[in-house]
Amino acid sequence: MRLVICSRENLSEPLETLNFPVYHSTIAQLLADKCPAFKLEYNRYISAYADGEKVTLDRWESFRLDGISELMFVLEPGASLSAAAIAAIISAVVAVASVAFSLIMMNRLDSPTTGNTKNGSTIYDVNAQGNKVKLQSVIPENFGYFKKFPDYLCDVHSFYRNNKYFLDLVLCQGRGYYQRAQDYSDIYIANTPLSELNDGSCQVRVYDPGTVITAQNSIEDKCWYGWYSSLEVTRQGKTLEGMVEEASSESGNVRYDTTLGSNYLTCYKTTYQYTANAGCAGVSTGYIPIRKEYPLPWEEGAYFHITGASAVRAIGVEDTSYTTLVGADTVTLYLAKTANLTDLTWLRARVTEIDPDTQEEVIVSAGDTIRVTYQRVSTVRYYSRPVGTSGPQDLTAEAVNEEEWDAEVLAVSLADSLLTITVSASEATIPAYPAYPSVDATRIISQTQTDRINAYEPLPADYPYDGDDGLYQIVSKEDAKTYVVRCTSSYGEDTSWTGFWSQGFSSSGVSFELDEESSDSAGEWVGPYRACPVGAVSDKYEIDIQFPSGLGTLNNSGGISSRTVTIEIQYRNADSNDSWTSLEQSWTNNTNDELAYTIAFDTETAGNYEFRIKNLSEQDESVQALQTVKWVGLKSCITTKNQYDNMTVIICRFRGSETLSELSQNQIWTLWTRKLPPITCADEHLDDPEYMAATRDIAPVVKYICDNSKYKGIVDNISLAEFDAWWKAKGMKLDGTLDDDNTLLEALRDVLKAGFSGLTVYENKLSFTRLHKQGVSEPLAQIFTPQNLTASPKATITLKRDDSVNEVVVEYIDPATYKTATRYVHLDENGEGVTTLYPTSSNQETLNAFGVTQEDVAIAMGLRRLRYLTYTTTRYEIKTELDGLNCQYNDLVGLVLDHNISNITGRVIAYADSVITVDRQIPQTLTAGIVYIRKLDGTMWQTEFSRVDSRNLTLAAELPFAWNDEYGSVLEYPFFAIGELVKCWVTNVKPNNKSCTLELVNYDERVFDDDPEDIS
Repeated sequence: MRLVICSRENLSEPLETLNFPVYHSTIAQLLADKCPAFKLEYNRYISAYADGEKVTLDRWESFRLDGISELMFVLEPGASLSAAAIAAIISAVVAVASVAFSLIMMNRLDSPTTGNTKNGSTIYDVNAQGNKVKLQSVIPENFGYFKKFPDYLCDVHSFYRNNKYFLDLVLCQGRGYYQRAQDYSDIYIANTPLSELNDGSCQVRVYDPGTVITAQNSIEDKCWYGWYSSLEVTRQGKTLEGMVEEASSESGNVRYDTTLGSNYLTCYKTTYQYTANAGCAGVSTGYIPIRKEYPLPWEEGAYFHITGASAVRAIGVEDTSYTTLVGADTVTLYLAKTANLTDLTWLRARVTEIDPDTQEEVIVSAGDTIRVTYQRVSTVRYYSRPVGTSGPQDLTAEAVNEEEWDAEVLAVSLADSLLTITVSASEATIPAYPAYPSVDATRIISQTQTDRINAYEPLPADYPYDGDDGLYQIVSKEDAKTYVVRCTSSYGEDTSWTGFWSQGFSSSGVSFELDEESSDSAGEWVGPYRACPVGAVSDKYEIDIQFPSGLGTLNNSGGISSRTVTIEIQYRNADSNDSWTSLEQSWTNNTNDELAYTIAFDTETAGNYEFRIKNLSEQDESVQALQTVKWVGLKSCITTKNQYDNMTVIICRFRGSETLSELSQNQIWTLWTRKLPPITCADEHLDDPEYMAATRDIAPVVKYICDNSKYKGIVDNISLAEFDAWWKAKGMKLDGTLDDDNTLLEALRDVLKAGFSGLTVYENKLSFTRLHKQGVSEPLAQIFTPQNLTASPKATITLKRDDSVNEVVVEYIDPATYKTATRYVHLDENGEGVTTLYPTSSNQETLNAFGVTQEDVAIAMGLRRLRYLTYTTTRYEIKTELDGLNCQYNDLVGLVLDHNISNITGRVIAYADSVITVDRQIPQTLTAGIVYIRKLDGTMWQTEFSRVDSRNLTLAAELPFAWNDEYGSVLEYPFFAIGELVKCWVTNVKPNNKSCTLELVNYDERVFDDDPEDIS
């Protein structure tokens, strides 16, 4: 059995396809067996289809899978399930975790942490490239220049016209405006630009946001309509059988030659056609049998009685790997079991026990009876004598002795496909091998003796049913199979019924009688099938009909005569008992070319209708008749929307072969550049395309995201302009898509990562920051000494461990393939950065370089992250007064620790003529050095000094601020420090009630060693 898993959002591409052993139980039991933790409440998020026929949820516990060749599960969209619940569903269905499902159905990536993956998806989920339906999902925000697979705005609309197959696609590129080629050379089908398809097989139109689509500016009037295609009527088709003599009986009583399956039956009729060899070798003259199969001639839901079915089932044939064991008292048969035998419930051995009084073995219950046809065959293989000009032939002759006998089962076992049965030797009649047949031979090649065994089981006496005769109800019909359930006398389903007893047997003249509770006017309807989704209505419908072998009659002269086929279409409100509305359609032709037609019609009122069809033409069973007709499409128009605000829409029409449509419909992509307003654009022009320009810059993206949020105006434009100049100078670009539910903060973090930058807040505005190398004369943002600390600093040193990260896996987008490219970066023993295409360590961290298509930039991001992890191993937590709030994330500050007794810290209490007076004693041994002085705004200034005496120092440069007489009264004296200054980056600022806690990490210039073109 083939097990297929599909998403309703993309039925053409299975998520999983597995070959599964034949399963002799129900759908519900299958799920329970494969995943015991599976919860029944999840069932409503899955639809099941057995060999193309939908199995409704209420039948899951009774519908058996015996004889089913394909079981398809469709995962329905819109389910408010947790990730764990979704994982439980998929694991129950395929018994493994599905990576494809997580890609297509969940499409959720982690929020960015330091060095981890992002929330948005780069280049729109590049590794699952193809157009997709994303119902109720976020409209993509595309930025930069990229390969984009537009999303479907509605189902693909397929139809036939003039015996040509057409596809209409209505696609959403994303929000906003784009720079694109007017000749459509930057829109591709597979790898071919649409501009090169000049044979008329493709037409395309692109509409900017807000454009009204009309008959004048579109491919064809109404081509923008949104259509829904029924899942139950697919291009595989439902065959519409014509009327046959048996099926047209009005008595409600018919007889057929019949083969019974597990829960279905197939009726057949054998006719004979005369054939002549016409001089062809190997083809004899005479009548050849032609078997024609039919379903029962009644509708789904009809009740009927079966009489005359066989009461014997096959259980096995000889297993040639073993030899029958014939003993004095017993005979043991080794059989290869038949497919319908799944357990030993009704193939039971004799049960005995020892009588405690007599100590004799007594029978508690008799074993079931089997019927055995036992043949012993003596075979001679020989060369015949030459005749005329013909040489000798390799021939065989055999003699057969056969016995048939019934016997009680004394012992029985079933291991895989081996069925072992022991019977009494007194009941088993084993024939002797016959003498070898005499042959007229030139030479005997071989003589062999073999056994042929066929084992059957008559109906046990205590079997709960009178064989397969009884009352049944039709639940579905698929081609020639009629699926049924057994019913009680009160017409309820008999849930204990496990299938036909004599399945696999072909019986002649089985009688089928329509029950008095069913109408005898039921015909061979296919359907009904719903044309609209639940909750939707439409007044425009299309039905596709196909003649795969053409239409006509082959005549004796080699030509094709005309033939007419007429079908009847009926529709009514879905799931109702309303009367049917009918219409007929006829076709006449004389060709063996495949034909296809689309029947389009409007209903008087809009509704959610179900449709059924039957073939009114008489079935011609001869091979000359070209009249096979299939129902291959059922569609409803569910939207006529012709204007989409703030999104670019693409409409494509393809005309061509079936191959073209199958290959192309999920492979339309664009190479466009997003247009955005510049960062200096006035608010009143932000939505005017005249003021927009195609750009790959980062700053316009940041401004656009903020302007289109409820926090418009929150960006510090001065800071943004500064970083815009820096990003441009370094050649940094952003090529990515945000297509997930993001907060403003998450989206900005994703975007800024491509510019080696981050966010901070300054004066109630979003400002920008970056980790950078200290310039030659760049002052520290703050200096912290014991004088402005309220507690001793806490230091945490992280030691290197065996499992410490020593390799970063960088994922970025390869601009040649627009798929994820991976680079592995590590440091060699000399601390030099090394890049490979393969992993060199298991201690890895993954970094998703969102929006990055430049390999050198992606590698630099990875190496900077690795060096940061390697060299920033000391963290500090300090507590200071509220002046710590002057620090920002990534600020470079100085920390003078009091544990170093050589450090001198204090206050400057006076200044005159380049000489400062301090409140701490300067040792006589310290004659000169560097002094760090904290300015009024908290920033640090440094210069050289020489010692005058224990309290006075001469500075090499004038103080950068004027001395104020209010120092020491209104103003706090400036702090100074002499000694070791630890440089740190600020990683967190946490205000408290009247104090502030800062988290710091040690500064190390080696973090920037691999930055290209001095990015730092």
